[in-house]
Amino acid sequence: MEENIFKDEHVEYVVEYQFCEHTGDFFEEEDQLKRNFLAMKNAYREKVGLLTTKQISEIREKYGITRRDLSLLLGWRTKEITHYEECQVQDSAHEMILRKLDSDPDWFVQLLEEGKEKLSEAAYKRYLANGTALLEDGA
Repeated sequence: MEENIFKDEHVEYVVEYQFCEHTGDFFEEEDQLKRNFLAMKNAYREKVGLLTTKQISEIREKYGITRRDLSLLLGWRTKEITHYEECQVQDSAHEMILRKLDSDPDWFVQLLEEGKEKLSEAAYKRYLANGTALLEDGA
């Protein structure tokens, strides 16, 4: 466990380090550094009531939509969803949109209809089938 301050909030989170038996030092490899930094941000998200990177990813996966296509439908920068799933903490406006998307498959279908020209025909049909199935399931 490690403690840190992120955006003026005290957070505690699990970290991962390597240990060198020769020197007795702990160190982080590059991939561990990224995971540890993400763990800190997710601890912050949880503390202040924001969706975690995993939850954002699960929303997108629920609809079977790519990061790029979801960003396009929402009118966000092309890499916006990627940033939220991999590192950047979302602002409150984007948080509200992601939560609405999670709870309202009908809105997702409306977004698809409005943004149909931004997607390939095959992608549009696939996403529409996924959104419609969620509506029929009452999700």
